[in-house]
Amino acid sequence: FPVYAASKAFLHVFLEAIRLKVEEYGVTVVGVRPGPVDTAMTATHPEHLKMPVEVAARKILRLAQKPGNHYLSPLHRVLAWVFRAIPWPLFRRLDV
Repeated sequence: FPVYAASKAFLHVFLEAIRLKVEEYGVTVVGVRPGPVDTAMTATHPEHLKMPVEVAARKILRLAQKPGNHYLSPLHRVLAWVFRAIPWPLFRRLDV
């Protein structure tokens, strides 16, 4: 899990850096955070929390035209914000 989480954090910061460098050339950088999608990787996750692959793909294609960072699910956006707001000493005690 630490490597997976770190790779997601790296990608977010990397896209922000690239966005700043290429915007003057008219290049658009789009970041999409899909949240749990129904794939082999999420096979053990509760079904009601996963988005079907086809739905995720349609949403990603629609968002590909909009610069910035996007979440596919409002719940995922809220949870990401909540997790970032939790102080580290408390967060490390959670079983997430």
